[in-house]
Amino acid sequence: MKWRKLISAALICVMTAMTISPGLQAKAGVENDSAAGMNVITGENGTIYDPEYNPYIENEETEDEDEYRRPVRNDSQNPGRRLEDDMASPSDWLTASGSDVASNSDWPATASNARGVAFTEAGPCMPAVWVNGRWRQGRYSALDDAGETKSVVCEKTAKKNDDGSYTVTIDAYAESDKTNTPEAVDVVLIMDQCGTMSGKGGERLQDGAIRLVVAKDKASLLIDKLGQVYGSHTSNRMAIISFGNTVRNRMDWTAMDEAGVSAAKSAVSGIELVNEVRRTNEAMEKAEELLTGSGYPGAETGANRKKVVILVTDGSATRGDRWLDDEFSDAAVRTARRLKEAGVTIYCIGVNDQVNADQLHGDFEDSEKTYWTGPRYNTNARDHAQAPADNRFLNFLSSNYKEAEKFDVKTTYPDKNTVKWTVEDDDIAGPRTEGYFLAAPTSKAIEESFTSISEKIFEFKRESRSTYVLTDKVAKYFDGPESVEKVKVYTAAYKNNKGFERRESVADGRIQISLNEGMLKVAGFDYNDYFLDDKLKGRKETEPHIGAARSAFYGRKLIVEYTVRPKAGFLGGNQVPTHENDSGIYANDSLTKRVRTLSGGKADVKIPDIHINTKSPCNVYLYGSVNWRERTEVSMGEGAGAVSLNMKEKDNGYGLDSWQTEFITITDGMDAGTLPARLSGLSVDGSYTVTVKAAPLHDGSEKEKKAAETGAVNVFVPAFTVKQKTVYYGDLMPEKEALDRCVTTEWKHAPADAAASWVADTDTEMIGDKPELELNYTPLDKDRWIKEGKIKKRKGTASMEINAMYKDAIVPVIDYCYLRQEGEDESGYKKNRAVSLEIASCQLTVRQSGGLAADLYVFTILKDGKSYMNVWAAGNGEVTIKGLPVGEYRIEGDMAWAWRYSGGNSESITLGDPEKVNRTESWKGEAVCQNGSRKNKWLSEYSIMHDADYPDQGIGTPERGE
Repeated sequence: MKWRKLISAALICVMTAMTISPGLQAKAGVENDSAAGMNVITGENGTIYDPEYNPYIENEETEDEDEYRRPVRNDSQNPGRRLEDDMASPSDWLTASGSDVASNSDWPATASNARGVAFTEAGPCMPAVWVNGRWRQGRYSALDDAGETKSVVCEKTAKKNDDGSYTVTIDAYAESDKTNTPEAVDVVLIMDQCGTMSGKGGERLQDGAIRLVVAKDKASLLIDKLGQVYGSHTSNRMAIISFGNTVRNRMDWTAMDEAGVSAAKSAVSGIELVNEVRRTNEAMEKAEELLTGSGYPGAETGANRKKVVILVTDGSATRGDRWLDDEFSDAAVRTARRLKEAGVTIYCIGVNDQVNADQLHGDFEDSEKTYWTGPRYNTNARDHAQAPADNRFLNFLSSNYKEAEKFDVKTTYPDKNTVKWTVEDDDIAGPRTEGYFLAAPTSKAIEESFTSISEKIFEFKRESRSTYVLTDKVAKYFDGPESVEKVKVYTAAYKNNKGFERRESVADGRIQISLNEGMLKVAGFDYNDYFLDDKLKGRKETEPHIGAARSAFYGRKLIVEYTVRPKAGFLGGNQVPTHENDSGIYANDSLTKRVRTLSGGKADVKIPDIHINTKSPCNVYLYGSVNWRERTEVSMGEGAGAVSLNMKEKDNGYGLDSWQTEFITITDGMDAGTLPARLSGLSVDGSYTVTVKAAPLHDGSEKEKKAAETGAVNVFVPAFTVKQKTVYYGDLMPEKEALDRCVTTEWKHAPADAAASWVADTDTEMIGDKPELELNYTPLDKDRWIKEGKIKKRKGTASMEINAMYKDAIVPVIDYCYLRQEGEDESGYKKNRAVSLEIASCQLTVRQSGGLAADLYVFTILKDGKSYMNVWAAGNGEVTIKGLPVGEYRIEGDMAWAWRYSGGNSESITLGDPEKVNRTESWKGEAVCQNGSRKNKWLSEYSIMHDADYPDQGIGTPERGE
């Protein structure tokens, strides 16, 4: 046929072009696709043929849709050789050699695939396809690390607008119409090695072959298949066990790369025959442990993984001389049921000459529906009679019967020569599924069984993409569209590997849009119809189309666009996602299976400016503290949208929800300057600086925001106002209580500017409770005015030093105190530690009553019971004595002197009486002496006594004592 000649000619051109310079290659009609790393050959009528791409190019000459080109092997020795010519020897073409495989960046070289896999089977009954190179993904779609198909793309961008909003745009499309995806497989191979597998007792296959020998040989087909599809898209694993009377672990979980395949074949080869019974139940329990126990390695590659058990045996569980053990068989079926419920597929290959996959009961002349019998000691006849039980057992064990809970066959011995098998309940197994119990009575059947299981394990699934739904759930950091009317939907036609044409509005409403609680769903775009492909010539757009008709159609993409705004309270950052993680393309509207995650769409969101208020000044009492966090108010943003940070809740995210600061880091600090580092024990005024920073966690356009604010500290100290305090000659030192009464304490802040006013704590907001002071007093220069604890000066001044301390903590504070005298204004405050006392003396006035004007009268003054002084008065006059100390005084008329009179009296008085309510009233005293009848005989008027006559008696004039 002409098309075959074209292929041969094209391949010759390729081989020739390999030796021509790049410039001559272009002239020869060879286009170099540098992105793909491959040569593209241009044939007749512009036909593009790429052996790395599509094996199903239509025959343009005959227009016979049933006839397709076959992929031509890239064989430098035989460029015209067709792939079907090699099909007889799969191993000859499954692995390419040397330079036969083109360079391919999509398939990284590893120990197992460095030489590449040139061709592979796409699925059962499908021709082999080229999987190496750029377009391998289109034909044999790999899974990404999340187990999602790579053939569908949904990407998002976010463009910032001048008003702070973002226009988000989603592009969604399929790269190819082929979505066959193999799943990674974990296989447990269980090999029966009991005595009947040896053939020594005549138990052989129908063709006379030894059962175990053939099973071990044909198992290599499965092992090779596991290795052939091992690659970047999957990572098959295998474990191998054998069993007789005991279970033997031949190989633990092993990846089926080149080394793993070799290890698996070696493990199978080492399985030896043992003359033991068949503990199938224990073998199934070991498989359960491997697939569901704690040692199961899990889906490390992220791919979807199948779990498979393949049991190769020639019968049911046995024990001792019991050819069928009811208890062991029931246990094996129960274990199989648990495995099936866990998603494990179980295949059973029955390797005996009586095996029958359709048999659940006996079918010879002496059998009935619910039981059948056989001879006990005739081996061959017994095996024939037992075969229905074996077939029933393997049926129930396999995935043919997923609901089977037990074997449910009872073995009894009616007499010494007979064995009876009875089915107790024939309806327990549930519905039947075909293909999981494979009868293999011959060597060929064993080979076919392994081949069939391999094909089923790696069966490709063609996924329909017409029901795909694009979802986009707006991220919690943004407010999305309020209604579907705010969402715009377009399509754009693909321009044959040259990008996309201009977007077009959807014309006929075939795209359905829904919006519910921030979840946007877009359905109705058929990814099967509109997949992108620049190689398929003559493709037509499916009608009715959703855009303008195209003469040459290469696919379309879906475009969804809307606007989002940062949510109130979000504090910004870089690389902020505009959608939640569950956004993407789902298989259908139920959103139970996601086939592709929405990528991109991250935005750099403005970090608001920082504003700090230190609530300055901070007014504290002497030695007080400032908790700057309690005093600092911080907000980010402006106006009603500003967000307040609770500085006291730093360790709890400043009192914000985690989503608000998820993309920034907020830090703060305080520089106390000359004040104590922790702003405690404050004694002088000062200032401190608070700094707050908000830095983005990721790189982007937003940079760190920073603000700093200075706060002032005012220290309030004791300010004493001292009243005038008078003390008296002869009195005891002033008591503390008396001195306290003369001192008024206020807490004030001294102005830095002398012209400014003092501020009292009662006129401003204070931090902390007002301290309670303890005042003590110490006399200064005490020897000058105190003797034996009493005041020895008659007049003048004296000083008492104030010692002020906090009452509850013995902390001196006097060095920071201010003092002024009563009546002085605030300018009189000085750092003076002394209280000034005025010293005064007492005075006493003695008045004569009942005397004659020309007579003199003498009085004796006693102090504290002792004679202290004498004074006189003329007639009814009086005399005042000053400079007296405080004390008890008694005034007595001197009757020896005033002998002419009778009834002379005396009077007592206390100067400085402490019992007086107002003691100051008792510093002056007055005594009146009343005389009685007068005698007629006396001395002449010249006998007046003068002071000079009684110098030692203390008689003096009224001014005495001053």
